[in-house]
Amino acid sequence: MKVRRFLFGMAAALCVSANANAAIIIPTNSGGADTEVREFEINASELAPDVVPTAQRGATNELATRALDEGVEANNSDRSSVMYMKFNISGLPNHSSDPGFWTDKKLYFRGTIRNTNLTAARLRFPTQPAGAPPTHIVNFDIRGLEPGHVYADDPGGSTTRTDRSGNSFNSPNYNYNWAEGIGTGANNLTSGISYVSAPGITPFCMSYGSCDTTTFAGDPDATANNIYQSLGKYDDFNSDARLLGNWQWPLPENIFDGEGRYPVGMPLEYTDSNGALKQLVFDAQDAGRSSVTLMLNLAVDTLLDPTSTSSGDGPGPGIYPANTFLNHNYLFNPKEMTSLSDDPGWDPDGGSGPGLPTGSPFSCDGNPPNPNSANCPGHFVGNNSTGAFSPQLIVRVPEPTSLMLLVLGSLALAAARRRA
Repeated sequence: MKVRRFLFGMAAALCVSANANAAIIIPTNSGGADTEVREFEINASELAPDVVPTAQRGATNELATRALDEGVEANNSDRSSVMYMKFNISGLPNHSSDPGFWTDKKLYFRGTIRNTNLTAARLRFPTQPAGAPPTHIVNFDIRGLEPGHVYADDPGGSTTRTDRSGNSFNSPNYNYNWAEGIGTGANNLTSGISYVSAPGITPFCMSYGSCDTTTFAGDPDATANNIYQSLGKYDDFNSDARLLGNWQWPLPENIFDGEGRYPVGMPLEYTDSNGALKQLVFDAQDAGRSSVTLMLNLAVDTLLDPTSTSSGDGPGPGIYPANTFLNHNYLFNPKEMTSLSDDPGWDPDGGSGPGLPTGSPFSCDGNPPNPNSANCPGHFVGNNSTGAFSPQLIVRVPEPTSLMLLVLGSLALAAARRRA
């Protein structure tokens, strides 16, 4: 068994490595951008006539998605967020002038795990609603910014927009070629996108006293001053955001021998099974764009959509409260995370087998006084200075053995070494 595991690990790694040489990998480091857009980072004061963003997060090592939409007034509690990732496609062959290049190619999106807290409990719904499959797993939507639409940075584009309550407001950063920004806080808002200026999103209300009160008529929170009231979903995507597909991550215990969480640095790949991501790149080339933008957000399952009428600050139709999995962050490593977090405690058998944890095969320093130093397979903390762990857009010929096989093979190899 030990020999078979060892050979399986080596074969998987060599097979994928050989094919990976032909892949085109575009990290956000290469003329792209990645940032998290958080809904709650807007001014909660009801004394100001207009809403202003209070922070943008371009220069931080946070890149997460979360769903929490309570729809309540003036408590800054709508904490939904979306990952925005821009990829430079200027170096890709054009599908019109070089169709032969694309004949056997598929597109993939890859992100890598940032934290040690992505356990099965965060990936499996805490309750099984009526009609749900036996294992009801959290899933994510992937959207692309429409390349054929007109934005503020395009010829003929306008910075004047209309919020969902019908109020006009100025949004000079609503650009196709958006900037992630140089820092957080009010002093840096002009440098990058925030919730009120991110392309593909329309905020609910940008003017106190003029917010829509008809969506939840009779709800105590449906007041003209409630800038947090929503249309019933945790996101506010508009027609500039094209839905590309849905992505469900595998449960850790189904990959590893009993481990209940992902190791830091582990890659997860979205396969463009319906061709929508590939079409987005083609449409961007046709529109003369040099980049494509992907938005990744936690997809709230309709089986969990409350239908009762709200009373007080409780949940109402389509409003998702904080006391569920919806307030969990799901994080990838952004390009700003130049060194991954050290993960010496990861154990492929979840502690049920012999020996100490191996540590993450992608990020484990192996240096004393680390108690697991002898078991760290890589003896290094993951280096992301050139984008090895950043969000990536990948073009390659489909392989019988996917990246996940490489992950499984590498971890089986590490486990075999530990138990030998």
